[in-house]
Amino acid sequence: MKSYKILPCTDTQGYIVIEKSNFVSGDNPLLPNLKECPFEVACKPKTDIFKKLNPPKSISILGQTGWESAKTRGDEGGGGLMS
Repeated sequence: MKSYKILPCTDTQGYIVIEKSNFVSGDNPLLPNLKECPFEVACKPKTDIFKKLNPPKSISILGQTGWESAKTRGDEGGGGLMS
């Protein structure tokens, strides 16, 4: 059996996973009462023009990072410096 990864924002019942997240519900939620991904407007997950956005890359003061590594791949987001 092959397993597939599905993002909650791309599934019609994905709101269930989002609502049960520790970030939304729990003792001290950071995003209380969230029902859908906050980036849904930007990446349009339930349409034919879905753009998977990557998280930003962290900036390390310990590594020697050049500007060339701050580039992102086309239409993926996630810009920032990485070592």
